[in-house]
Formats: sequence, C-alpha cells, structure tokens
Amino acid sequence: MIGGSGLPAGLEPILGGLLLGLLTGPIMALAVQRIPAWMEWQFAGATGSSPLSGSAGRCRHAIVISGLSGVLMSLVLWRFGWGVTGASAALLTAWLITLAIIDQDTHLLPDCLTLSGLWGGLLLAAVVPLHDPVTAILGATCGYLLLRVPAAAYESLTGQSGMGHGDFKLLAMIGAWLGPTPLLTVITMASIGGALWAGAKALRGRGAVGTPLAFGPWLASAAWITLMWNPHLLDPAL
Repeated sequence: MIGGSGLPAGLEPILGGLLLGLLTGPIMALAVQRIPAWMEWQFAGATGSSPLSGSAGRCRHAIVISGLSGVLMSLVLWRFGWGVTGASAALLTAWLITLAIIDQDTHLLPDCLTLSGLWGGLLLAAVVPLHDPVTAILGATCGYLLLRVPAAAYESLTGQSGMGHGDFKLLAMIGAWLGPTPLLTVITMASIGGALWAGAKALRGRGAVGTPLAFGPWLASAAWITLMWNPHLLDPAL
C-alpha cells in the first residue's frame, strides 16, 4: 500500500521516526553535556556564569545519541504510528535515552529530568486519558516504593546505601507513564541485565566486586522494551 507521501505505508513512520530522532538527538546530547556540569557547579557553590549559559563544546556522545535516537524513534513510530500515542511514546523514549546516558557517565539521575518526566506522565494521563489518572498516580507511587522500601531495609541492616534516590524517582516516572502492572517486570529485567553486565565486567577484570553499577540505564532499557512489547500499556485501544 502506498501512503499519501508516495512511500510505502510501512516506511513512512520509520523514516519519520529516523528524522525525528536525528533532529532531537542534538538536544538530548546538549542535556547530557550541560545538566551534569550544572549540577556539579551547584554542588560546589561556584560563582560566575552557569554551565547552562553560553556556548557549548561538542558532546562526545553526540553522534551516538543521535544515531540511537533515530533508531529508537523509528521503532516507536513504526509500533505506535502517528498521533497522540506515538508522540507520547517518542517523548518517553527521549527522556529515557537522556537519563540512561547521564547515569552511565556520571552515576547521577538529575531531579530536573526524573521529576519533570514524572509530572509529564501524570499530566498526560490527566489531559489525554490514554490510561486514567488514578492508574498513573498508582504507578508512580508503586514505582517509588518498590525500590525505596528494599533500599531503606538494606541501609538499616548494613548501614550502607545500596541505591541512589534517583533510581527511585526514575522508576516512579516509569510507573506514571506505564502504570503499576509492568513495574515488577521492569525491575526484574533491569536487575538481570545489570547483574549479567557486572558479572561480565568482573570476569574480564574491568570491575571489582562491590564496584557501583549505574542502574538507571538498565531501568530505562527495561522500561522501553516493556513499552514496545506491550503497547497497550500506553494506549489500551492498541
């Protein structure tokens, strides 16, 4: 079947997603570069111009981010099509890519991204009821508690922090978008992926036992895979 653009119907969303990803990739790369620098600037109590102002140098991940964004956005629009659902999935994808790369680089999950993503999911549920607001609120609450409670128990027993609070907020954000149902699946997939990666690094002599692992990329990857596997989580009509 040929679409209105003259291209095969199945090719339109793929090319559209590729273009969208290539256009938004530089914006994500800018966020990856500037937001952690701004956080360090704040923590240090530095004076002078903020890292958010002025011209930016080239982000070392710019090409990777743009390429990854193009591929994932193509898959998103191929899966969800054009419209509100596709736009919502693309927006969530952009958030997840940005957070995953920042956490991988710095072991930080900035509140300005996790909390804005959380409120974005809640607002979307209220304005465009792909799933009802109660489901979004329940998902956010469950997402936070599913990691916060075990982490608090671990800390009380060992006196050591086993997980950063950014991970709690990231899973709360994921719950706001996808609801509570897939959260255990997301945690399980992320835990298995992270454990396998840590084990592989240890076997190759590139990571000692007890070396901190950035969990955010695994949560983000598991959430995106779950979304693509179960599109009805974002739109029950699918």
